[in-house]
Amino acid sequence: MTEPAPPTEPGQPTPTEPEPDQPDNGDQPAEPEGQTPAQAAAALGSDELLKKADSANRAYHKKLAGILGDDPNRHECPTCQGLGVTWGEAEPALELLDAEDARPCEKCNAIGFVKTGSKNPQQATKPCNACGGRGWQNVVLAPAPVVPIITPQPAGEQPLAGQWVPGRGFVPYGQVDPIVPDPQVRA
Repeated sequence: MTEPAPPTEPGQPTPTEPEPDQPDNGDQPAEPEGQTPAQAAAALGSDELLKKADSANRAYHKKLAGILGDDPNRHECPTCQGLGVTWGEAEPALELLDAEDARPCEKCNAIGFVKTGSKNPQQATKPCNACGGRGWQNVVLAPAPVVPIITPQPAGEQPLAGQWVPGRGFVPYGQVDPIVPDPQVRA
């Protein structure tokens, strides 16, 4: 409820109160329409502009608290610092692609922590063992299968096949004597 204005002497203007939805600017000049924040800062001075914005922000939050009531769980937006607006060009959001060598951890629902069941609030959760607390797991990508290159042999020649026998050397299949003696064995 507002109090009635005090009577004035004849010839003096009647004092008026500012409209409730229009902030009282005090003795600061009004900003011209269409002016950017940088131009306003240059015209008013950065300190004056910041003080004016802070004052308006406090009045806004006070009015919200009067409407919604005090709530200790209500916090200011970290992006706009409680002003409800941001200036400047917004950077375009980058489109991230899914990693081919990672997958969300199913054991912790990709959060990285799991419940322990402890009644101690400091021990109610612990890092997930399956992902090491990261929320994702490595996916091992199998390399492409290696296809051996088989070179055709001229007719009549067969590739030499056999095995290395320690202490004797390379012994072809079907033979008893080695072709290449073992260099570590001294005759």
